[in-house]
Amino acid sequence: MLEQHMERWFCGDMEAVSFAVAMWDTAQLWDDVVDEKQASPALVQWLAFGMDRDPFFRRHGAEIKPVMRSVYLQWTAANVLERGVGDDLSKAYVLRAGLYGLWHFMAELTGGMQWAVEIGPEIWRMYGETLADFMMERRNA
Repeated sequence: MLEQHMERWFCGDMEAVSFAVAMWDTAQLWDDVVDEKQASPALVQWLAFGMDRDPFFRRHGAEIKPVMRSVYLQWTAANVLERGVGDDLSKAYVLRAGLYGLWHFMAELTGGMQWAVEIGPEIWRMYGETLADFMMERRNA
């Protein structure tokens, strides 16, 4: 289902869809590695060998790497804030959605600025976790 949306977001660029799915899978694996404190061979292999071979990344690597770093930095901040108090949880909730910002940026790469402005809200609406669910999950962790 998400891939069908991505195909629209990225103007039919299936290499972009493939990269976006790989980034989703990588984010899930990365989170599991940190939560469980164990290495993931699939994650290591993709980061070490697969990403550089990815056709979309080869075309847009110079532009997309800073956005990927930003997603990572937001995620690391979220991991600290989700253990905090007060408004920290709501900030962590927002920061955990950084991957959607990457996809929004990819929409600009594939369809131009005007397309990204138009499609952006649709991309962000796909963030399925609600703030209430996130807060409940963190309180029960």
